[in-house]
Amino acid sequence: MIDQGSYGLNQLYVSISKDENWAQADGKAGTVEEYKDKEDRVVLKRTFKSASEILSTYYVYDDLGNLSFVLPPGANPDGGAIDQIKLDTWCYQYRYDGRKRLTEKKIPGKGWEYLVYNKLDQVVMTQDANQRSKAPQEWIVSKYDAIGRVVLTGVYKLPSSTANTSYLSTVQNSVTAQVSQWESRITTGNGYTNSTYPASWTTTLTINYYDDYSLPGQNPFSSGSKKTRGLLTGSRVKVLDNTTGTSNLLWSTFYYDDEGRVIKIYKQHFKGGTTSGNFDEITNTYYFSGELKTSTRSHKAGNIEQVKILDEFDYDHMGRKKNSWQTIGIVKTLISQNEYNEIGQLKNKKLHSTDNGATFLQNTGYGYNERGWLTSSSSPLFDLKLRYNLPTKGATAQFNGNISEQEYTAAISGNDWVTYSYDKLNRLTNGISTEGLSETGIIYDKMGNITSLTRAGYGTLAYTYQNSNQSNQLASVSGFKTGSFVYDVNGNVTTDGTRGITLAYNYLNLPQTVSGSRTMSYLYDAGGRKLRKVSGSITTEYIDGIQYDNGVLSFIQTEEGRIIKSGSLYNYEYILKDHLGNNRVTFDKFSGAIRKVGEENYYPFGLNKHFQVNAGSKYLYNGKELQDELDMYDYGARFYDPVIGRWNVIDSKAEPGRRWSPYTYGFDNPMRFVDPDGMWPFDRVYASMNNAMSEAKQIFSGSVNIDAKLVGAGGGLKVGPLKGKIEANLLPAKGEVTHSGNVNISASLLNIKGEGGFGGSKAHASVNIVKGKIEAPLAKKGPLAVDLKAVDYSFGAEKGNFTVDNSGSLGASIKVSQFSVEGSINFGHAAMALGHLMKAGTEAVKAIADDVMNPMKNIRNKDQIPQLNPKNGH
Repeated sequence: MIDQGSYGLNQLYVSISKDENWAQADGKAGTVEEYKDKEDRVVLKRTFKSASEILSTYYVYDDLGNLSFVLPPGANPDGGAIDQIKLDTWCYQYRYDGRKRLTEKKIPGKGWEYLVYNKLDQVVMTQDANQRSKAPQEWIVSKYDAIGRVVLTGVYKLPSSTANTSYLSTVQNSVTAQVSQWESRITTGNGYTNSTYPASWTTTLTINYYDDYSLPGQNPFSSGSKKTRGLLTGSRVKVLDNTTGTSNLLWSTFYYDDEGRVIKIYKQHFKGGTTSGNFDEITNTYYFSGELKTSTRSHKAGNIEQVKILDEFDYDHMGRKKNSWQTIGIVKTLISQNEYNEIGQLKNKKLHSTDNGATFLQNTGYGYNERGWLTSSSSPLFDLKLRYNLPTKGATAQFNGNISEQEYTAAISGNDWVTYSYDKLNRLTNGISTEGLSETGIIYDKMGNITSLTRAGYGTLAYTYQNSNQSNQLASVSGFKTGSFVYDVNGNVTTDGTRGITLAYNYLNLPQTVSGSRTMSYLYDAGGRKLRKVSGSITTEYIDGIQYDNGVLSFIQTEEGRIIKSGSLYNYEYILKDHLGNNRVTFDKFSGAIRKVGEENYYPFGLNKHFQVNAGSKYLYNGKELQDELDMYDYGARFYDPVIGRWNVIDSKAEPGRRWSPYTYGFDNPMRFVDPDGMWPFDRVYASMNNAMSEAKQIFSGSVNIDAKLVGAGGGLKVGPLKGKIEANLLPAKGEVTHSGNVNISASLLNIKGEGGFGGSKAHASVNIVKGKIEAPLAKKGPLAVDLKAVDYSFGAEKGNFTVDNSGSLGASIKVSQFSVEGSINFGHAAMALGHLMKAGTEAVKAIADDVMNPMKNIRNKDQIPQLNPKNGH
């Protein structure tokens, strides 16, 4: 990287943003400056902790406009030249081939990762640094069918390869020389040809089948629809048990009705280390309007039904879940009943009724402020109050969504509260608790790595980082926990001296074995699902919410807690949670009355304090399972260590937050952010606000996983009235429109209409997307100019701006030369986009159009990214 000087005058434009906490006396502290060039590329983003403490992130592009380097604050890019050591330690690096395809990338803390493409520009082989360190080297292979769907993945061992040698060009040349670019269905073997490179491999990881039920060795369910073109009909997923070939691949088959909704699933599991006779049969029925009506799960092991669970649901007039029933055996229980306020927020939740809703064990009421932020959650067993800009216990008022105070009352711990303070980058610096669960004096480096933390009852932790504190990776921790850390070339902690353990990982960077002061092993499938944990004499098996201990069914998870099996009886246990999804109080029904089973309170970074009456649930902080042997939480994608407030593995989605260390938890603001799966923080406060801002959210289920609801093949979603409204209609041209969560469109027209109101003016926009082109007629009233941008990054469409002047004439046009509507339109993303209608109707149209035009694009719900100055990291 060569310094070619500075930009000249008037070559950049800067945007300065300040959040609601900013005051005139702060000056630059708490502000963000974003510099863009004339091509609208971000070249520098600066956040100010103070006037003198500046965190700068530079974005460096090559001559063809490809992002080549990202220089985050840890590299001190304002301080002069960046040498190779700084590049490798702190910076994101990208390399491209002559076709502008990303072929090599390096994330700080990890070795180089390689990507290989076929002639259709599809990624067909990848390799990380751990795989390259083996002899022979391993590659992950992906194979596609003729329309670009992944049908096979596996592990390929490159013959005659030596460890830590680059064979990228060799492998790329072998792929390019191959004539065949996709696989076709056959009736033998695994159901697919072996026409693409490589023709054979060591281990098959996944197999996907589409369009029909000609599945090898399977007898199709006779009552399913035959209209399955474009739908996933079956899959096989490898158990990562070190066996090779196609052994221990778990089958799943999916059957649909004529509207493309799943009505039957057969799914194998691995209880007892075998697939024989182990499967679940799931049967679904739906209301006419498309909501799930019933779901029946028959769980079998050794061909014997172990339990049968019937779930039933009903909804209000807006499609929001109202009642949830569950039946095991002959006992039918009303698990929960929800009530909503006038703008769609959850107002009351009642739990456990055996008399059809006449009485319940517990009733929780929810309160919100004018911005839609949760302020209270009140029930007889647990009362929670959250304060933001109106603190009563002496905290500094927070206007930007940070929580200033939390007050709670529970039967065992009594009434307590915590006051919180933050720096100008919205990082938690103190959480002072009247219960003695304080964490104070929290100091961070420029990347958000904790350097010091004092915990009440324990003392002070001092953190030292590798390379003389010039790294995101820990060298050691001293204080009430002392020990050193070692990482592998993928950035995974392999030695944790504070616990005296050594960890080994599988190819998904999930822990496979733990040795040293304690011995454990984990078993996963190729999709990352945890199947088994062995710790000492206890073997725990996980089967999609059903948990076994030493071969005996222990409990079944429900949406509000779990069902504990005792002999032939089942007892419902419920969990009252706080705003972060933390388990705070557990209760059940005993001898006809409510009984408190347990209570949990937490330090700010998640270390918990038990008040267990009986053997309580281990699903605690954020609702994640505590690995009590390790004092870590399993989030799915990686483990979190609440003792030191860090992840032990690099974030697989580190690139959207390049200005943060990939080991930090929740943007260093654990009272506001949760990480649902260990891959990206989720802002509960802004999610709550967005729910209040847009009536669009009332169309969808009020859970984190938003489910789409479309009525009929020609149905649509309509939103309003606020300052704008939007309407999306699916108009089948030929073929059919299918929907269940994601809407798959084949040979159809998608029509999106938006309306935005600005004083006395209104703007209208309509976008029609149909095979190979986009049309955007616009009309307007009043003196208003409207800009509508639609860019297809996946298919190389040209950029274009639609501009309407006072005469209503159309300015430029958009050309989409290689676009196909055969893909997946995620209306969950559309729902998030609708939240921005307050800004302009056409902006919402743009957001949805971009989702539609990028069906292959991995898009995060942008409303889940914190709306704070230090966030939004590229």
